[in-house]
Amino acid sequence: MNKTIRNGTIASALAIGVMIAAAIWGWMSLPADQQIPVHWNAAGEPDRWGTRSEAMISHYIVIGGSIFTAVLLAFMPKIDPRKANLEKSSKVYGISWIATMVLLAGISDGPGWLKVSSVNPDTTIEASAIPLV
Repeated sequence: MNKTIRNGTIASALAIGVMIAAAIWGWMSLPADQQIPVHWNAAGEPDRWGTRSEAMISHYIVIGGSIFTAVLLAFMPKIDPRKANLEKSSKVYGISWIATMVLLAGISDGPGWLKVSSVNPDTTIEASAIPLV
């Protein structure tokens, strides 16, 4: 189980690092003096606008939730009353942990890129990924 916790912690640190880097990139890429789309309708058209701070708050909430989730998943084996069952399923536990962190990174970073690209139409995936690598 220690290997599972180590691998999950490493994956969590990487995912959270990517989320933080994307949030920094998003903050620096969004103009401070302009209204930014913060919600889109089913057709993909912006239907609510807000400030840069309002546009980025969802990223900070997801990052905080991801840190909480990683800590919870790291300590769960120590507080679970059925430790033997968790030991038997440690491989599934580790895969689920890593998949959860990848999902949270996508939830955080996807809308961030969408916000930046809606304000800066010249933004491409390739140009956006280079500063993060």
